[in-house]
Amino acid sequence: SKVVVLLNSDCIVTLGWLWRLLRVFELYPKTGIVGPLSNAASYQSVPEVFEPGTTEWNLNPPSLRLDRWAELAASVLPPRYPRLPNINGFCMAIRREVLEKIGLFDEKNFPEGYGEENDFCLRAADAGFELRVADDCFVFHAKSASFGNEERKRLAERGQAAYLRKHGRARLKRNTRILQQLNPLDARRWALKKALKKRPRPKVCYVLPVTAISGGVISVLQLARHMNMLGGNVWVAVPRNGLEQAGRISRLGKRLLPFDSHGDVPALCSGFDVVVATHNSSVELVAATVEKANHPLVPAYFVQDYEPWFYKPGGPKWERASESYRLLPGMVLMAKTTFLVDLLRQRVPGARVHRLPPGFDLSIYRPSLRNLKNHRPVRVCAMLRPVSPHRAPRQTAALLRKLAERLAGEVEIHTFGCDERELVELELPPGTVHHGIVDQRGTFRVLEYCDVFVDLSPYQAFGRTGLEAMAAGCVAVLPEGSGPSDYAIDGVNALLVDTSDSHQVLERIEQLLADPAAMTRIKQSALVTASGFNCIDEAQATLSVLEAYFRLRCDPPRVNIVIPVRDRPELTKRCLETVLCTEYGNFVVTVIDNASGEETAGMLRSMAAAHEKLRVVRNERNESFARACNQGAGACESELLLFLNNDT
Repeated sequence: SKVVVLLNSDCIVTLGWLWRLLRVFELYPKTGIVGPLSNAASYQSVPEVFEPGTTEWNLNPPSLRLDRWAELAASVLPPRYPRLPNINGFCMAIRREVLEKIGLFDEKNFPEGYGEENDFCLRAADAGFELRVADDCFVFHAKSASFGNEERKRLAERGQAAYLRKHGRARLKRNTRILQQLNPLDARRWALKKALKKRPRPKVCYVLPVTAISGGVISVLQLARHMNMLGGNVWVAVPRNGLEQAGRISRLGKRLLPFDSHGDVPALCSGFDVVVATHNSSVELVAATVEKANHPLVPAYFVQDYEPWFYKPGGPKWERASESYRLLPGMVLMAKTTFLVDLLRQRVPGARVHRLPPGFDLSIYRPSLRNLKNHRPVRVCAMLRPVSPHRAPRQTAALLRKLAERLAGEVEIHTFGCDERELVELELPPGTVHHGIVDQRGTFRVLEYCDVFVDLSPYQAFGRTGLEAMAAGCVAVLPEGSGPSDYAIDGVNALLVDTSDSHQVLERIEQLLADPAAMTRIKQSALVTASGFNCIDEAQATLSVLEAYFRLRCDPPRVNIVIPVRDRPELTKRCLETVLCTEYGNFVVTVIDNASGEETAGMLRSMAAAHEKLRVVRNERNESFARACNQGAGACESELLLFLNNDT
C-alpha cells in the first residue's frame, strides 16, 4: 500500500476519518506523516491541551456525543492542515516512501514502545518530509488504556531520556516552544470553546408543503436533523399524509409537525422565532404566519433551485415562483451553490442571499474501495423522472440508447427514479436494468454498483445525486456551468459537459470508457472530494445565519453612529436625513461639531430637537478628526461603533 496507518487499540474512529487523513497527502505531496485531532493527543488535543490551571495532559472525553463532537470540531473553522514538528503516535498515517527512506521505528533506543514516534517524526523531517495535522479529522483516544496511567508516566520519562541522548536538548526546547507557544491549532481550540458556550437559540420551523419525497425534501429533513445535533431547536411542518415517510428519513420524532391543509400552517408555526419556506408555494404560508404572529418573527427561504424555470414563462405558476423571492420584505434567502446565489442576486436585486456549504449524509454513503475496480461490461446508470421534463428524461434515454448501440456488449445500462409505467414512453435500450423508485440507501446501492452516472439536465442548482454518485465511487457526468462546478472539476473528479450537445457527451463518455486508468483516477479523486462534504458544515452555517438575523430582529445590538462635522451644512443635512431614516431601530447618532459656523450649528440644533436619536456635541475649536472620533466613541455606551463621514 502507498500509505500505512498506525492506530492504538484504545481509539474510536469517527465517520470519514481515513479519507480526511488521506486527503492531506493528496493536497500536500511533500507530506510524509499525518495525524488527526483528538480529545487526548498532547498538542493535537481539542479543546484543551492541558487540564485547566495545570501542566497535566487533558484526558477528558468529549462533552458531546462522539459523532457530533467530531463534526463540530471540524466545522468551527475551515481546515488548514497545519504543520507540526511532531505527530502523536496514537494515530499516524505514514506515506510508504517515508518508511523506504528512513526505515522503521528505532527499537534499540525506544524498546518499550513510548517516545519512538517522536524520534520517527524527527527523522522523517530531517529526510525532507512534512508533518501535518488533518484538523478536520477527529479520533477518540482513551490515552491511559494503552499502558495504564502510572506505567505511562514511567515510560514517558524513559522515552524523553532516550530522545535527549539521540537528538539533544536544543531541539527538544525548540520543538516544545513551537508546540506550546506557536501552535497553529490554538485558533481551532479557541473557536471550538466559543462554539461550545451555551447560548439561547431561536426556535426554527421549516415548512415542507409537499408529500412527494424528492432530493429537495430529503435535504431539508437531513439539514433539520443535523441542526438539532448541533444543539439547534429545529422543527419541520409536513403534510399529515407524508408524516410517516418523513419520520423514517429524518428521525426527528416529535419535531415533525403534521398539518391537514395549508390553511393550518400559520396557526401551527406562529409561535416560532424563525419560519423557513422550502418551495415557492410555502413562501405564501410563511407570509401568512408572519401576519398571524404576535411577536417579531424572522421569515427565511431555503432556496434549492430557481423554480421559475420549472414552468412556462408568463404563466401563473411562473409568476408565483418569480414573485416568491420578493414576496416578504427582509426575507432571508439561503442557497447552497455559487451558481444559485449569483442567479438570485441577478434576478432579485437587493435580495439578501447567503451561500451555505453543500452537504449530504455521509453516514449513508459509505464508499467501498472495491468500486475502484473497472467492471466489464462497464455499468452506466441514470436517474429518470418523466414527470420532471426540466431534468431531460427523453434526452437521457436517447443517449443511453446510442451508448448501448455503439458499445454493444461493452456497457450495461441501469436506471432508477420512477416506476415501470412511466418508462414506456422513453424507449430504453433492450436489457436495461431498471431499479424503480428507490430510497436513499437504494440510491446508494445502485450508484455503488455502477461505474458511471449520467445527468443530462440543462443545469443543476446543486446536483445532489451527482455528489452522491461521487461518494459512491462513480464517475459523474454532470452539466457544466451550474451548481456542480462548486464540487466537480472536469477531468479530475468528474466530467462536466455541455448537455445540450448529445454528440459531445457521447464522445466524452466513450473516451472515458476507453481509458480504464483515467476512470480509476477520477473515481479516486471523486471519493476524496465527496468525503469533504457533510451535513454538519451546512447545519452549522445555517444556524449561524438564522441566529444572526433572529438577534437583529428580536435583540438587536445598540449601535452608536459617530459623524464628525466641520461646516458643509447641505451635505451634513442630507447625510443625517438618510441615516435617521434607517430601518434598523436600535441606534443613536452622535455628531461631533468641530466649531462649525452658525449656519451648520443652527441646522444641527434644529435637527437634534426634532429627532430623539440625534445628539450633538459641540467643540469650541476645531479638534482633529481622530479626536472627534474618540469623543463620539466615548459619548454613548453601545455594543457597536460606526464611524461615518458627513459627505456620505
